[in-house]
Amino acid sequence: MPSKTKPVSTTTATGKKGTSLKGRKPPATRSANEELEISTEEMQSINEELQTVNAELNAKNQALNLLNNDIRNLLDSTHIAVLFLDRDLHIRNYTPAMTKLFHLRDGDSGRPINEILPGINYPELKNDVAHVLQDMVVTERTLRGDGDAPTFLLRMRPYLTVDNVVDGVVLTFVDVTLSQLNNEHARLAAIVNSSRDAIFGFSLGDRITSWNASAERIFGLPAAQIVGKPLNQLLPPEPSEETRLFFASHHRTRRLDEFEMTWVRPNGESVPLALSYSPVCDDNGILFAGKLIARDVTERVRAARHTEMILGELNHRVKNTLATVQAIAQQTLANATHLPDFAESFLARLLAMSRTHNLLARDTWAGAPLTGIINNELAPYRHDDACTNDERVRLQGDELILPPKQALALSMALHELVTNAAKYGSLSVPEGRVSVTWTTRAQDQRPWLLLQWMETGGPPVVPPTRRGFGTRLINEGVPYELDGEVTLAFPPSGVTCTIDVPLDEVVP
Repeated sequence: MPSKTKPVSTTTATGKKGTSLKGRKPPATRSANEELEISTEEMQSINEELQTVNAELNAKNQALNLLNNDIRNLLDSTHIAVLFLDRDLHIRNYTPAMTKLFHLRDGDSGRPINEILPGINYPELKNDVAHVLQDMVVTERTLRGDGDAPTFLLRMRPYLTVDNVVDGVVLTFVDVTLSQLNNEHARLAAIVNSSRDAIFGFSLGDRITSWNASAERIFGLPAAQIVGKPLNQLLPPEPSEETRLFFASHHRTRRLDEFEMTWVRPNGESVPLALSYSPVCDDNGILFAGKLIARDVTERVRAARHTEMILGELNHRVKNTLATVQAIAQQTLANATHLPDFAESFLARLLAMSRTHNLLARDTWAGAPLTGIINNELAPYRHDDACTNDERVRLQGDELILPPKQALALSMALHELVTNAAKYGSLSVPEGRVSVTWTTRAQDQRPWLLLQWMETGGPPVVPPTRRGFGTRLINEGVPYELDGEVTLAFPPSGVTCTIDVPLDEVVP
């Protein structure tokens, strides 16, 4: 319903009042103007918001472009080969370093990777991708090149979108050739440094370039003192001809298995060395350095000298043993009345020698225990197998190791005493007794042994009317062999024998 307008009173020329509509707007126009003004304000507000959104969008676009540029520069500048594949093994992206592993070109994005000729041997690619996509794991593999080709460490991981959805795989190939080479060099250096042999290198100019820890120990020279010095500083004062020729030569193209020299350390100590030389050549076979290995052969030299001494001693002892056997055979034969008697006496004496040889051999001929020698002879006449004193046998004396010469001579003398006691003396009757005592003393700066044999409880002793082999061996052989004195007596109560001889060496 239209609004009512209050009329305005006016006065005409005739003086009558009337109503005028001049200066008044229609109601519809005024409402439209108001709505238009509101719309204009809203449009201005929307324009301001659009300007803000456009500014934000431009800023985000600039940030996105900057990020894309950073990513592109990052991919282009990295030396690591990186390959992006989708779930179907199609190429998404790659770094320039990948072109050395696969023959990729700018238009290869979107192509299946299996259509690209690889520059490395990697037949497991498809299976590895399936494994990573299925199990959501990171896998690693070492790809070794053939010959001089580099070695790569491959690491494959899932490709995740911003929504954390797996949409492919990312492959990185890291060249570990230099790292492996450094590790190998470090391993070889550790082996060289831990070797018990001296290992050192030198240049073609005969300057020492390396010196391991064992070289310091064997030569007695620290590395700081010898590295860089001329090789001929290791030439000993009195070299062999082979050693002198090696150090004098400057064309060492052939390997030398071993030559010996004696090095004198700074402290004056001499060390026998066995050296071996190896030329060091490059891949083209050109000599550029040399290597020496020196081994301390002190123990080997000592063992060789010991072996030589043992052989000499063995030769001497074999000759002496044969001479002793010959003398025993001759003397036994001269005193035997018939052949069975000779065989019995001769074999018994050889057995006594054999038992003493066994005692000496047990300790590599260093010596034999006196108690062992005595017990070997008296064992058949004891009441039991014990080596201690019993009713028939009594031993008294300190533990004593006799040198081989004294052991053999005394064992033969004791054998003759025991044999005589078993045949005619105290060991021929059950109530007979044998006592053996011994002591040691120092005389004229030499150790001496005083051994006393005494028989009791046997038949009355009658002095022999003739001197048999046993008597001559005790009275003459022992003093001659050992440069001592022997007193053999035949009182009626029992045979006694005193042996007083020097000991060249008493083994504790």
